[in-house]
Amino acid sequence: MIISFGWTRDAFIAGRKSVTRRNWTDNYARGVTPGCLMDAYDCSPRAGGRKIAVIRVLSCQREALSRLITEPAYAREELQKEGGMWRDVKEFLELFHNFHSSPYRIEFEIVYEK
Repeated sequence: MIISFGWTRDAFIAGRKSVTRRNWTDNYARGVTPGCLMDAYDCSPRAGGRKIAVIRVLSCQREALSRLITEPAYAREELQKEGGMWRDVKEFLELFHNFHSSPYRIEFEIVYEK
């Protein structure tokens, strides 16, 4: 399996990113389990991306984005784990176009860098 970090490539490479959120289908997410390895790309391979690392999934579960609004301390911590590139929660949530959605929250560690 692969995962791309196009928007957050620099934070990923710098080691500042340990969490990502994805609007995956349940069927796709079923294959992303704790301990599984995924090839990390700098952008989608279909767009010419190249493999930059291998990650190990630590956890993968749905999580309501509203938690980032209702729990400010948790939101600050999560924005750092997401790479620390957003000024505030609102700016981060605009990526999802629906504050009431529940994307998959994937926590990972880099096990091999190219």
